[in-house]
Amino acid sequence: MVNEKKVNTFINKWKDVEFESSCSKTPQFIEFTKDFKTAFKHALGDSAKAIKFNVGHFYISGFITLANDSIVYFSISDVRGFPGAWAKDILVRTAKSYTDYKGGSNNFCTLLTIGEKVNNLW
Repeated sequence: MVNEKKVNTFINKWKDVEFESSCSKTPQFIEFTKDFKTAFKHALGDSAKAIKFNVGHFYISGFITLANDSIVYFSISDVRGFPGAWAKDILVRTAKSYTDYKGGSNNFCTLLTIGEKVNNLW
């Protein structure tokens, strides 16, 4: 079950934050990443059996294994310069494996609707 209260708490904490740019991961982005992973799990609720996160240079992507063993790729764009975009524009698409970065058609959802969206991709 989706925990909207915890997801909204995360969104409200970070939505207007302007991230410091750097050639390496900043303490601010590391804290955001930790909070994002927790909120992402709450947003998926019972939809996900497993999640593999890839934390890049100011972006996060990864794969979700659904309860029916289907795999979905997800990605949020660079968090610098677009405050709150990570909560409004999450890329999701079907994938054949945890190395399938091409996958199916691009779809977009919000952090609050990701659980429903990934279940409707298959």
